[in-house]
Amino acid sequence: MANTKFGIIRKQPNPPSLSNLKVWVKANVGVTLNGTKVTTWADQSGNNNNLVNTSPRAGHTSSQPSLTTNSVNGLPSIYFGGTSATKFLSCNDVSLTSGATILFVYKAPTQFNNIHTPISTNSTSTGTNNSTKDLYLEYSTGVYSGNGSFTIPSDNGTSFRIMTITDAGTTTAISAYKNGSILGGSATSQGYSFGRLGASPAGINYSTSNQDYYIAEVLVYNTKLSNIDRQSAESYLNTKYAIY
Repeated sequence: MANTKFGIIRKQPNPPSLSNLKVWVKANVGVTLNGTKVTTWADQSGNNNNLVNTSPRAGHTSSQPSLTTNSVNGLPSIYFGGTSATKFLSCNDVSLTSGATILFVYKAPTQFNNIHTPISTNSTSTGTNNSTKDLYLEYSTGVYSGNGSFTIPSDNGTSFRIMTITDAGTTTAISAYKNGSILGGSATSQGYSFGRLGASPAGINYSTSNQDYYIAEVLVYNTKLSNIDRQSAESYLNTKYAIY
């Protein structure tokens, strides 16, 4: 079946600090499908950091996620999920060692041993596994960074959330926010890079994970945004998706 592109156009204000925005994907624009499967999620930041899975890895032909229409406030999302799922999209690694702010709109409706990995950051270029440098989203724990975690107030994962992770660089404290409110917990930055949404290309959470989550939009900055800019970015997402 020929590749098709899917897009719903709605005028929305842009997020702040565009010069530091290195990856920006949103499910209502720039999604290329092969049948029902997502092969490319085009980067809207201008940096060409497109998230792709055009040639599923041998033995994992079902690793492409799918598009779900009318997921949140009438807008679509990308579905990474299913029992024993190994869905992922990846790009060249984007260094975040000097600081980072990552915002994403997601929901994780089902608990599979607390394992959900929308943002997984070990190297895509080598395929190596280093769980201390992975960022996980978990159904009950919230955000897990390999050496600490943040607890999401219980909502059973049934609603979309705006999650924000900020850090000022390697060995500095990470902060995490749900719907604009800071979460309890602690973790230290491990010198992340961003290279993937979904399962790791090798090792942990590739062949054995259960995944069940939807992602509508992701913003990846290579700096820790000021509180004003962070709140502006969260406001942009909330205006668009009507989360809270």
